[in-house]
Amino acid sequence: MLWVVYGVIMIAAAAWIIVYNRTLTVMWGAIVSHVADPFAWMSAFHLFLGATVVMALISAVLSFLAGVALMQGAGSSRSLGLAAAVFGMLGTPPGVALGVFTVAILLPAGAGK
Repeated sequence: MLWVVYGVIMIAAAAWIIVYNRTLTVMWGAIVSHVADPFAWMSAFHLFLGATVVMALISAVLSFLAGVALMQGAGSSRSLGLAAAVFGMLGTPPGVALGVFTVAILLPAGAGK
């Protein structure tokens, strides 16, 4: 259930970035207007913003799939849970906490031996 909630949070985060794209660009533009090559920094910012939206959406899809698979006890729940955990740990602090907990639960006890 927590993975489904995290998926909703990631969709909301991606939507927030898309909706406030112009505001974020203006704020970043005010910061980089005092550097030597502001256009390169602005291009890098837009690349980073797009990558963040894509990562949030991938994380949301994996979170939904893992949440449903874990609730149903499907055979693919372990692999989907670990994939969602990896993408969760690349994101927000709740994703890191949920990802670490999921990895600790889903990895077998003798995996390191």
